[in-house]
Amino acid sequence: MITYDKTVGHHDVRLSELDLRCQCLETANYDGVLIWKISDYAERKRQAVEGRVLSLYSQPFYTSRYGYKMCARVYLNGDGAGRNTHLSLFFVIMQVRVTCSSYRYVSPVLLTSASIANYTEL
Repeated sequence: MITYDKTVGHHDVRLSELDLRCQCLETANYDGVLIWKISDYAERKRQAVEGRVLSLYSQPFYTSRYGYKMCARVYLNGDGAGRNTHLSLFFVIMQVRVTCSSYRYVSPVLLTSASIANYTEL
């Protein structure tokens, strides 16, 4: 009985992880725009004031198809100097797993001090 319950619990956790992953993929945005609706704002604000949930993270979004992966982090009751008076919003650059297939066009470039000195379009 213990083995069965443990297996079912493991499958429930895995299913929840896959569901979250699907939600992230469905809401992935590749044009650098984030539309984030925070549901139950009043309840979440109350939790922040009480110190139970300090911050929330948005779903990930991308600056372009092969651009930076980012998310937003909000402190509904403020952070640092803004605590208890402001809402604090931060943008977080996230790590991504890079594979060779992640890049469409890759070409080697050799930079030398002479080539950098001759480059005038900075």
